[in-house]
Amino acid sequence: MTTSYTNKDWIQNGILFFLATLLTCTLFIAHINISKNIPFGALYCMVILYSWLLPWKNTAIYAGIICSILIFTAVLFSYNDYQSTDLVGINTTISLITLWITVSLVTIAKRGFEELEIIKNNLEKTVKRKTIDLKESEQLYKFLYENANEMYASISPENGAILKCNTTLAKKLGYSKKELIGQPVFKIYSDNSEDKIKNLLKLFKSKGYIKNEEVTLQTKTGKTIKAILNVSSVKDENGEIIYSRSSLFDITEIKNLEYKFSALLESAPDAILIVNNKAEIIISNKQAQHLFKYKKEELLGLKTAQLIHKKHRRNIENYFAKPHKNLTHFKQELHGLNKDEIEFPIEITVNPIKTFEGPLIIIAIRDISERKKLQKEQEIFNKVLQNKNKELEQFVFIASHDLQEPLRTVHDFSNLLNEKYAEQLDEEANIYLNFILSANERMKSLITGLLNYGLLGKKEQKITVDCNEIINQVIDDLGSALQNTNAIFQYEKLPNINCYATELRLLFQNLISNALKFRKQNVSPIIKISAEKKQDHWLFCVEDNGIGISEKHKDKIFIIFQRLHNREDFEGIGIGLAHCKKIVALHEGEIWVESKEGKGSAFYFTIPHTNLKVNNIKAIEV
Repeated sequence: MTTSYTNKDWIQNGILFFLATLLTCTLFIAHINISKNIPFGALYCMVILYSWLLPWKNTAIYAGIICSILIFTAVLFSYNDYQSTDLVGINTTISLITLWITVSLVTIAKRGFEELEIIKNNLEKTVKRKTIDLKESEQLYKFLYENANEMYASISPENGAILKCNTTLAKKLGYSKKELIGQPVFKIYSDNSEDKIKNLLKLFKSKGYIKNEEVTLQTKTGKTIKAILNVSSVKDENGEIIYSRSSLFDITEIKNLEYKFSALLESAPDAILIVNNKAEIIISNKQAQHLFKYKKEELLGLKTAQLIHKKHRRNIENYFAKPHKNLTHFKQELHGLNKDEIEFPIEITVNPIKTFEGPLIIIAIRDISERKKLQKEQEIFNKVLQNKNKELEQFVFIASHDLQEPLRTVHDFSNLLNEKYAEQLDEEANIYLNFILSANERMKSLITGLLNYGLLGKKEQKITVDCNEIINQVIDDLGSALQNTNAIFQYEKLPNINCYATELRLLFQNLISNALKFRKQNVSPIIKISAEKKQDHWLFCVEDNGIGISEKHKDKIFIIFQRLHNREDFEGIGIGLAHCKKIVALHEGEIWVESKEGKGSAFYFTIPHTNLKVNNIKAIEV
């Protein structure tokens, strides 16, 4: 342990040391001048006792040594007196014994008092530190009390006056603390809460506490605040209540959320059930009550499986038997059972969720009776439609096939007339005969086109094909037409797709032929083919720089046998784009055109995609 001294301490200790030295010298002078028959040396004990005042630890021992030396020195000064009588030696011995007994006692006492002084100092430091801690704790408590999220107030049980409140309560209600303290507690509650507060005061006086009571506070401006009230009591030694400690927790936001949740629940088109981990219904909406013909209180606590038909009940029970962490979302069509034991089809969607109160399960139930009825009607309609389509296809095939024979007869006899009697017929008759032959060829083409249209997709299965190879095959087939027009092709990132290979080839061939046919005069056609991968399909585009299509004809071009131009200007029977539309429909896609007259056309169509590779850009000049 180290001790630091100030200037004042040094001066004080110097004076004490000077006085100790003066006393010692005085006693020594008296000692050598007084008769040695008197035990004067014992008076040196005064110096030892005085040494108590000096601050150093072993001062008494040092003083005892000095005093012992002085006693012997005094004896030496009067050596003859020692020889004159034995009393001198006895007195010297008594003085030394008395001196060192005093030294021992003073040293022991001083050390004991030093230890006590240390204890005292430590206690003072501890008390000081604890006082500071207590003060900080009081400040912290006051800060937490004043700024807590909860509203606090102390109320007198006698007259219901507010004795104390925190800043949070005052701010929430729009008052200052001075405006609240001393006022009756009814001041902070809404006008229509007076009876309830009076009853709560009576309850508090009888029980000494209030737990989780929902109350309504009222601000200075008249706004209401929903809160949860908890009250404890402070009692005296006789058990009498001195005042209450009230805690008010603002639940206005929670109440608003509850209202919104309730409104959302009730406005849902489906029956909604919220179920606990025991499969017991804890919340239901009006749709659920109406659907199953139960009252709200009847559904509360009911097992979910009781609303499911017996043939599906085991599946639901097995689901709820799993630990909540293993529960997953699922959606299934089942049969429900209402209170009257009437069975009806339902679609049930189950979602497990976690909340602060534990795991819950939200169940949405939809009555699909109408949907099932419509599905049944749709199935019947589809079956009838399939039969009608089959009959129509058979009719087209048979009619087209049967028409071929009289057409061949007309064609053969017309040729025979032309060969044998051309010279005998006049010019007008020959013109009529040529009209007959030309019309016969057109009719033959129409019938062939109609047959091909009816047979699209009938004898093929979908396979995976490389669109780049399809385009190359089409380019080879159209070789002479491409060379005559100096056409340029560009196709990029064409994928491998799952499709009807022959039909897809015909689709590209018709669109490319269309671009070559309706090109601008004296301009080399440029045909760009691209494919873009969308979320669930490929979007293809066949774009050209031809004559384009007017806005009013965009839908008309996909109708069978519809032509926009004269046969003298552009050959064909008007069936190519109708083929394209049917081929795309076979693949469950769509086809449309974007075009401006005189600025070319872009035909778009979609094909459901698979995750297959795509190829790089290629450009071919023919």
